[in-house]
Amino acid sequence: MTNIKIKSLYYPGSGVDFSTVRYFIENSSIETFYYSDYLNRDIRPESILSQMREQLSGHNIKYIASLHPSYFNQTDWEDYWCQESDGQTFSGRKENSFISLFRIEFLGKVFELYYFGTEAIETYRVLVENNINIDLVITQDHGLGCLWTTFCKGSYLEAIARVNDKMPSYLLVGEHMPAWEGYNRISEPFGVFGVHEHPRIMHELSLSQEVDFLKFKGIYSRLYRRDLNPERR
Repeated sequence: MTNIKIKSLYYPGSGVDFSTVRYFIENSSIETFYYSDYLNRDIRPESILSQMREQLSGHNIKYIASLHPSYFNQTDWEDYWCQESDGQTFSGRKENSFISLFRIEFLGKVFELYYFGTEAIETYRVLVENNINIDLVITQDHGLGCLWTTFCKGSYLEAIARVNDKMPSYLLVGEHMPAWEGYNRISEPFGVFGVHEHPRIMHELSLSQEVDFLKFKGIYSRLYRRDLNPERR
């Protein structure tokens, strides 16, 4: 699977999987990576930089800045954590929240990687509601979000994209995992990505497949206990 035309991707539950960065730098028109993982006690800006340099040999990698919540028009770190996750296994992690910006240079090209040490569902909402165009989302139900949620078919992540009418053009889905509704498989399993070293399969959004919007609006309403988009009925 080569030469996919994307400018940005979102990787929830990314950990320190930077083999994905290498793949898309070499096989796409990518410019910006958005990574997110709530394991922010162990994954810190310093360890991220170290892992990037170890996994991306031959790339010039620089730590650029630590960003405040207001960089993405939020008031507080709480805004990057889904309330539905409260009482699960996130105790003490909100206080460790961070956003780090890194720059990657390779063969004369420059790429940016934003790493969010925050909860991935709410971080995706922040990006979507800031009108940041996400061309590809990586989904895999590894760890099942500490058993409170998932990222694949029917997930809160999919509901956020649907209710805000911000569907990514592509999904990169872990092998044996269900893609979001309305996507067609366009590749065989390839690569070995992530902490669990699974091959992944590329899927493309189909404009011809009908999806039950009311179902996803219901999922979204359960997540936020209110309808944030009343104009979409």
